[in-house]
Amino acid sequence: MRKIPIILFIAFSFNAFSQDKSVQLTGILVSTDSLLTIPFANVLIKNKEQGTISDFYGYFSLVANKGDTIIFSCLGYKRARYIIPMKTDENFITVVQKLASDTIILKETKVYP
Repeated sequence: MRKIPIILFIAFSFNAFSQDKSVQLTGILVSTDSLLTIPFANVLIKNKEQGTISDFYGYFSLVANKGDTIIFSCLGYKRARYIIPMKTDENFITVVQKLASDTIILKETKVYP
């Protein structure tokens, strides 16, 4: 009977010392020139194999750790980065990320009959 309080104390002490570093990051992707939403853009965590894609309305949501660098990319737009702050007490962060349009110039193509 005496062992049960000791076991509970040990279980709760491990839980108190292990601070959760994960953060729920949600947001919306918009273009800088027209503020229209950007659908189906890539949202990746740098140096990890985790990420997501924004939906039709530009909305995204993913779980990351504090200090992670989030990379936003989409065809026709320049890449953008967001670093989740280390010194935050929030477990839920919402961002509005702007992506600048990118122009790609291709070489001249000659078409012959």
